[in-house]
Amino acid sequence: MRALALGLVLLVTAPARADAPPDDPGRTRYLFAPSALLLRGGEVVLSQTELVFTSVTLGLGGHATVLAGSVLPALLSGANGMNLALEVKVGWSAAAIVHLAAGLETVALPNVAGFYGLAIITLGRDAWNATLGAGAPLAALGTDGAPGPPLVFAAGSVRAGRHLALATEHWLFPTRPELPLVSAGALRVLAGRLAIGVGAARVAPLRVPLPWIDLAVRVGG
Repeated sequence: MRALALGLVLLVTAPARADAPPDDPGRTRYLFAPSALLLRGGEVVLSQTELVFTSVTLGLGGHATVLAGSVLPALLSGANGMNLALEVKVGWSAAAIVHLAAGLETVALPNVAGFYGLAIITLGRDAWNATLGAGAPLAALGTDGAPGPPLVFAAGSVRAGRHLALATEHWLFPTRPELPLVSAGALRVLAGRLAIGVGAARVAPLRVPLPWIDLAVRVGG
């Protein structure tokens, strides 16, 4: 752990080179919220979230991404619950800084589980961007058979240096005022094909924020 911490310190404090800053392999989403930015065709990103959730994202032709993931120990043990996440997202750029996307995705948040259709608009570029999205339930998941409510999310990311980025996101359920607002933020360290995110999510009315850690590495493309 000390070696990893030292390596990160050297990475951040080292003088920036003249070439372009590294791409963020996790740019297709913030923490959990998706953006309208897509992977390039043939690009493959492996992610590990909260040390238990593993996912793979594949870029198809530069206009679509496909994600599949699971809490593998729970999936292999046959435990109940949503242990499989799927996402298909298709997008295009209406202008240099205007990106639009539509997708289908499983969503699992506090008291919310379902299969959702999403509409997303992202303004900006890889280094700085803001996203507004909305989702409508298409199918229910879980034992009660009730679909989740519509949802709205807002998110943003900005580079704070050659190897650093800050990300935040907020989730709201307009038709269900009893559901908690979910707010999260993270610091992302970028190093070539690798991105490490460390942050926290606050779910009202919990007093203590929930820790967040994410690791994304480009393994292809």
